[in-house]
Amino acid sequence: MIKLTLIYIFCGILVFNIIGVHANPVLHDEIDNEIDDTDDDLIDLSHFDGRAFGNPDEEVGKIIEDAVNETTEVNPEELGSYFEGDILMPQIQGRSALADKSKRWPNGVVPYTFDGYFPPSQKAVIDAAINEYHAKTCIRFKPRTTESDYVVFKGGNTGCWSSVGRTGGAQTINLQVNGCLSKKGTALHEIAHALGIFHEQNRADRDNHVRVRFENIQNGLEANFDKARPGTTNTYGVPYDYGSVMHYSGNAFSKNGQPTIVALQSGSNRMGQRDGFSSADIQRLRIMYECNGAGGSNIGGGSKPSVPGKPIGTNKPRPRPSGTSGTRPIQPIKPIRPIRPIRPAAFSGNAGSAGGDNPIGNFFATNH
Repeated sequence: MIKLTLIYIFCGILVFNIIGVHANPVLHDEIDNEIDDTDDDLIDLSHFDGRAFGNPDEEVGKIIEDAVNETTEVNPEELGSYFEGDILMPQIQGRSALADKSKRWPNGVVPYTFDGYFPPSQKAVIDAAINEYHAKTCIRFKPRTTESDYVVFKGGNTGCWSSVGRTGGAQTINLQVNGCLSKKGTALHEIAHALGIFHEQNRADRDNHVRVRFENIQNGLEANFDKARPGTTNTYGVPYDYGSVMHYSGNAFSKNGQPTIVALQSGSNRMGQRDGFSSADIQRLRIMYECNGAGGSNIGGGSKPSVPGKPIGTNKPRPRPSGTSGTRPIQPIKPIRPIRPIRPAAFSGNAGSAGGDNPIGNFFATNH
């Protein structure tokens, strides 16, 4: 009798385990759609504290549309109500709104497609931005075929915004037609977010380089100037860069026309420039995506960034996971044919002039 009872108990446990494996296929799908946190390409988004998750807002589009016809001292991506103005992590099914990690693009290859109509002159601005990435970094954008993770360029009336890093599946870079494509730098800026780069003025050490005038910031938008928490950032030896295409202009989110960001050293005239990459922007992209090993070579015509007490070219390759060695090789991709540039009308206002003589910069850390 005891043996029979034990057999019944054993069979019951076996049936329970079999049912449990298959009882929740929705949860299984959700897990499959999450970013795998076991590799070394992770980008730490924990400082978002969930604030970047939301949905596109057409009210932002109206604000930017009105700004096109007015004189303004800020860039269109600084006019949004999204996190820090232009960072939006859409709440999609199967992905937690509290996700705190995204990833870099494998081997620096970004599949992309277009959704909707862009006038030829404005599509040419996106093409020019892509060509600048191809010319100055090892990152390569390729038209999407069957890839499951890819970027979708949209021109919807919801402003200028992007997710940060590779979030999985189709992810939008929205560049509103007649609002976000008057300067190539805005396209460079939003694409850089999708590659995993954050705003320069929010890095952890920014108080050594700028003073944020909170008394001039629009009520309720003070959080757009929160510093990254120490430990979520890594400068890779590239100092702060006033001329970075990722730096906001001095009057960003101002409620009274007075400065919200004041430079503590020379270079304030370059804050907010959107003419093109500074040489520091190029350097940090090359390091992040391991162009030519550690990516320390200087290109683009600017002087090299310098780090006190550390000569250029001494950056060590990032540590690899246990059981591997060296840096990940970048697979060469045949460059695309250069696109003939079409000069678009300039965005109203003066948000800074092109940098390059003070090539210093930063991006937020991957989680190694």
